[in-house]
Amino acid sequence: MRNANVYPGADVDSDHNPVIAAVAVKLKRTLTVENRVKWNLEKLKDKDNYSSLAFRTGVDLALEKLIEDRLADNPEVKWTDFKETVMSVVTETVGLKQGTLPRKRWITSEMIDTVNERRKWKAGQ
Repeated sequence: MRNANVYPGADVDSDHNPVIAAVAVKLKRTLTVENRVKWNLEKLKDKDNYSSLAFRTGVDLALEKLIEDRLADNPEVKWTDFKETVMSVVTETVGLKQGTLPRKRWITSEMIDTVNERRKWKAGQ
């Protein structure tokens, strides 16, 4: 609140006085969130699945190669190398989730298609 003034009341039998105030409002900045990559982890849950076995062996081989080729002693460089190798193996074996998934169990794919069609028609108007 920057300034407040009280003015005399109107010519009525009341004890109320009008108050006029100047207010400065500072709005909160909203942070933009990057879209996170969602992996298709359903492939890894089945122990007999080929993707699960390929993922495990791929990570093992990539990490063994990383240990053999380790040149830097800097922890930041080691972490980025580790992260890149694991991410590359994950993208090759597991893959990304495809399409939009409902947040609630009772939402069906037909409902999502209907909502998307409605959005398309509303945008055209």
